[in-house]
This record gives sequence, C-alpha cells and structure tokens, in this order.
Amino acid sequence: EKDEVAKECNTEFLAGPNLLAAPVIIQGDRKKMVYLPAGTWYDYWTGEKISGDQGQWILRDAPLDTCPLYVKAGAVLPVWPEQNYVGEKDTDQVLMLEVYPGEGSWDHFQDDGESFAYRDGVYNQYHCELKDGKLTVSCVHDGYEPCRAFFTVLHSMRRPSAQPQRSFQGNEPVRADNAFHSHH
Repeated sequence: EKDEVAKECNTEFLAGPNLLAAPVIIQGDRKKMVYLPAGTWYDYWTGEKISGDQGQWILRDAPLDTCPLYVKAGAVLPVWPEQNYVGEKDTDQVLMLEVYPGEGSWDHFQDDGESFAYRDGVYNQYHCELKDGKLTVSCVHDGYEPCRAFFTVLHSMRRPSAQPQRSFQGNEPVRADNAFHSHH
C-alpha cells in the first residue's frame, strides 16, 4: 500500500496477501528481475529465505518450466494432490498445509466447489493462526459435509519430494517449527 515501487511494478502480482508471482513475460528470457516488498519472503521452489527492511530487487533464474513464486513469512498455504480435473481425487477429507516460518493468520473455506450453496451457509470456514511457533487450526463455521477432521502439515519450504510431517485433528495446536524440518 505504501510501497511506491510495488504500485508501479506491472510484471508481477500478488495472489492474495502472501503469494507473489513474477512470471516471465518476455519471450526468450531465462532470468527475471523480481521486486520483493519489505519483510521476509521464501522462494516457493527452493525455500531460500530473503529478508529486507525495505523492498528490494533480486535477479532470479527463470527456466521455462518454473514461474518465480515467493511466499511471505508466516503464510499457511493449502495444497492438494495434482489432479487432471476437479473431482479426480478426494480432497475433502484431509487438508494439506504448507507452513512458512513467521507469524500470520489465514482463513480457508471449503464447499462443494461447484454450486452457489455457500451463499446459503453450506460451507466450512477454518481459521489458521501461526504464532509463537504454533499453528492452530479451528473450524469457525461448520455448514458443509464432509467436515475435514484432519490436517496435515508439510515442510515449511516446498520440495519436490515434500512428505507430510504431522497430522492433527482440527482445534489441536501443533508446534509449527516441527514442520519446518525433515523427519527421517
């Protein structure tokens, strides 16, 4: 809001408050100048941590198969198994979360993904809060069946082979820092 450089940056965008996408828009380019606003950000693909009290420009390798993505510290991102079409795999039973070190909160909404029944209260709303190294997920609106009973916390930094690190039932706090390290 107060970052004048970010306001004028037309080659990247925020997808919500915690995910910055910086696609390559010039044919043939394999590197990308990315502007990161002040704060701590994590490279979505490599897990590299980049911090700064002021916004900063960085030069990022950008091969054809990788769109530069950055996640703000304290973010909790929902992820699902890869699907070829909506409904190919059952995603209603377990919600997988990628947790990034820091503090923040986020609301996740679950509905059938097809109708407008959410307008009539047919949805679930989960509030995720990351504070003092603890992730708490609580159901604040329960209007859709099936209600997710379990959440799975993944590595804090995305890896191609990321495996679930900790599963827990809703409303049960889990130490988020336990999710930040690979368990062997």
